[in-house]
Amino acid sequence: MPEHAISKRYFFDITNGDGFVADDTGLVLNEKSKVEEEATMILADIARDELPGKPEGNAIVDVRDEKGERVYSAALQFQKRWISAY
Repeated sequence: MPEHAISKRYFFDITNGDGFVADDTGLVLNEKSKVEEEATMILADIARDELPGKPEGNAIVDVRDEKGERVYSAALQFQKRWISAY
C-alpha cells in the first residue's frame, strides 16, 4: 500500500430499472482505483443479472464518501435490436 494511501469508507448507491438503492454499509478502500474497480464490478453484475431478456436498460453507480459527498459516478447503458428484418 502506498504511504500516502488513507483508508476511507465509500458508499455505492445504485439507480437502475428497479429504482434507487442507497448503500448504507459501504466499503473501506484505500485507493481511488479500488473505488473504480468496485463500481465497475457492480455494473457488470447488474448487466449479467438484470439485462438478459430485456431490450434495453440503464444503471448508474454513484459513490459517496464518508461525508456524504458524491465523489465518483459510473454508468451503463444497454440496448439491443435487430438491424434488419433478419
